[in-house]
Amino acid sequence: MADHFQLTNFEVKYGRSGDLILLLSGGRKYYEILSDAFNSHFFSRVFEDRNNRFDWGTYVKGVNEPERQNIERLLRRFQQAVCIDDALKQTFALSYHFRPAYEGGRTEIGDLVYKSKPYHGKAREQHRSNAKELAKHFITFIKEHPSYLRSDYILSVPANPGKSYDLPSLLVAEICDQLRIANGSQYISKVKQTSMKDCSTLEQKMNEIYGAFSVREDAPFNGKRITVIDDIYHTGVTLHELAITLQKTGALVQGLVATKTLSDLS
Repeated sequence: MADHFQLTNFEVKYGRSGDLILLLSGGRKYYEILSDAFNSHFFSRVFEDRNNRFDWGTYVKGVNEPERQNIERLLRRFQQAVCIDDALKQTFALSYHFRPAYEGGRTEIGDLVYKSKPYHGKAREQHRSNAKELAKHFITFIKEHPSYLRSDYILSVPANPGKSYDLPSLLVAEICDQLRIANGSQYISKVKQTSMKDCSTLEQKMNEIYGAFSVREDAPFNGKRITVIDDIYHTGVTLHELAITLQKTGALVQGLVATKTLSDLS
């Protein structure tokens, strides 16, 4: 199962040498993510916080004030978003789907996902309106995260053939239109009908989704950064299978989903 976590605390300040000091409480996966996001700057090796207030720290060279503000803005976003440590370059969920049991109920993003999907009956205009509202949250995240804003293509996890209403496809169309990033969904397809809801174990889900996706031979993905969009991340086997398929074309693949479930099998 992929580990998932949030940034709990951080501090950003300039040192005596003029280097920016980042002190963070959270997984060291964030070091890789930050150095990729701000790849024009040198990040020092990770060091331990000698005051034991944070888990680790790093120095960043040559950061001006506007860039410092961008780093702080992204770190604040990481306190809300969920980092998922899977096989992709990086994967984030905008939020958890449900609040912890002692709080109860869906999160704001989780509720918006629920209201964007026609669980009973046909899709209505309100579902599409909610989907556009949900897309705004994706757009805000992408604007604040340089690695995602540098995407060459954004695409959705393909739905089963013949599905009349597909939330990820609607989200990608809106995101690409607003951010002027190419929609690469036409280059991939689902070639196998799947029913993940009928699977009760991870092994069943992996077997169900195996070989489900195909990439067109003329797909211009080699050497490109691709962001894959989906609505809900449970075990992540669907996103993983699609990422493996895309990586075979030479693409760098990162994931972005609306919500992560608290449990992996749900």
